[in-house]
Amino acid sequence: MPWSTEVDHNFPKMNDPKYYGGARWFVNEALNIPGPASLVMFTASALDPKGSPTRIMQIAGGRLVAVETDIHLYGYNVKLLAPDIRLVQIPDLLPLLFRRSSSRSEAQR
Repeated sequence: MPWSTEVDHNFPKMNDPKYYGGARWFVNEALNIPGPASLVMFTASALDPKGSPTRIMQIAGGRLVAVETDIHLYGYNVKLLAPDIRLVQIPDLLPLLFRRSSSRSEAQR
């Protein structure tokens, strides 16, 4: 899965704190986590309306939150990553995290 950090090029207003639907709005309102937030990395599928994008947001204190969009269920799979996780680790780490949680959800159905 190709990843990009070119947030400002592809999503120019995403990190504007006053932008409705931006990173700060999503973290504050949808996830109910107060404080600043910014989109720092995303998968190439975020550029495709039919894709299932994964976005990495940085919240207050420097913690990273991974948000995978489920376009079929109109929902999100959200993971607060461990404090020692860095952006360079994301491409190898996240497919494993989301695959495991998806398998668990399917097993519970």
